[in-house]
Amino acid sequence: MLRAPRRQEHWCPLPWVAVETTPNGESRVCCLSNTLITKDDGTPYNMMTDTLSDAFNSTYMKNLRQQFIDGKKPSTCQKCWSVEQAGGKSKRILARDSLEHRGVFDKIDYNKTDPKDIQFLDLKLGNICNLKCRICGSWSSSKWASESIDYYKAEGQTKEYIKNSDHYRQLKMGQWPRNTQNHFWEDVEELLQGVKYFEFTGGEPMMIKEHFQLLRKSVELGFSKNQMIHYNTNGTQYPEKEIKELFPYFKKVHVAFSIDDVEEQFEYQRYPATWSEVNSNIDKWDRIKEDITTIETQICCTINVLNVLNLVGMGQWILTKNFDSWFFNMLHEPRHMSITALPKEVKESIKHKIYNNNLPPKMYHELKNAVNRIDQYDVMDMRAFKNFRREIDRTDLYRNQNFAKTFPELNRMLVDAGV
Repeated sequence: MLRAPRRQEHWCPLPWVAVETTPNGESRVCCLSNTLITKDDGTPYNMMTDTLSDAFNSTYMKNLRQQFIDGKKPSTCQKCWSVEQAGGKSKRILARDSLEHRGVFDKIDYNKTDPKDIQFLDLKLGNICNLKCRICGSWSSSKWASESIDYYKAEGQTKEYIKNSDHYRQLKMGQWPRNTQNHFWEDVEELLQGVKYFEFTGGEPMMIKEHFQLLRKSVELGFSKNQMIHYNTNGTQYPEKEIKELFPYFKKVHVAFSIDDVEEQFEYQRYPATWSEVNSNIDKWDRIKEDITTIETQICCTINVLNVLNLVGMGQWILTKNFDSWFFNMLHEPRHMSITALPKEVKESIKHKIYNNNLPPKMYHELKNAVNRIDQYDVMDMRAFKNFRREIDRTDLYRNQNFAKTFPELNRMLVDAGV
């Protein structure tokens, strides 16, 4: 495997191997990138009219690779730099250590700006979803988009206003994987031979049955034995037929459950999911791992305002299950749900609670490192948090939920802090 140029201390493998489709059908180098991949005229590539190869081989991507070659830290990668500054493991580091260094990719020549193959397809297949999680929004959930449009209707907004809104646009654009007028799935099939790693998120990827047809094609062509799959799923789906027919033929299938809390607090945050159903599905995945040894499971917990006080309880629940790994991720958007914008006195109480627990050392240190980022904030975070109560109260009213009753300790802290 070729090494990166020595002068390049902050290299990332993703610009040389990866391209991501966004829920709207546009593209980025990865899910944390601050900017879309754009054409020479400044317009974004879109999978309704363009191809993944077009985006991967674009001038934008060549310029991004050149910045890394020159030893620079591209501004579009700011989220990774922020995580690393606080001592955490960024997506850049995880991609390097978990994928490249473990030989998932073919060797990368970091001296070239025009790599041959897309080896990593990060496919966010629209915003089609059955949940409307509090930390999500219209960009990744069709249910959220519909609810947000209902808010406009309740406010008495005109039909023209609604049709020109971002929520209406995202509701329509988020259906792009099911639009038969584009050639996206045929284009992806042409890339299959070079792909080493799939990442399927959404929306809820297990609801996009078209992607199973793509995997079936890879099995038929004999490529799957050299390919790994990563899913981010909300845990409400268990597609047993596809699991049994397809997953044994892939090198590895990594299923990450996006679960941030337990019991009543889980149901509040990931409405309208039910805790018992998700628990039951996780047990089914656990049992099928005994027969299909290519499957690994993980919990991906996104730290945010609503779950930060119960992270210890979340950790204790994780230890009752047979997950192969866990991962604590920091929420970036929406900003009013970011713990970085909490009042200072609330932050201190949270840190005290997290730093004093009896979790196993590895989990304790991961949680501590994640929460250490609580003091990272900017003016935009503080401004956005002013909307916290407004957003919470509006959604509570629509869904017949009660923040103060579900999160009494957090509510008391915020009230004492004047929020």
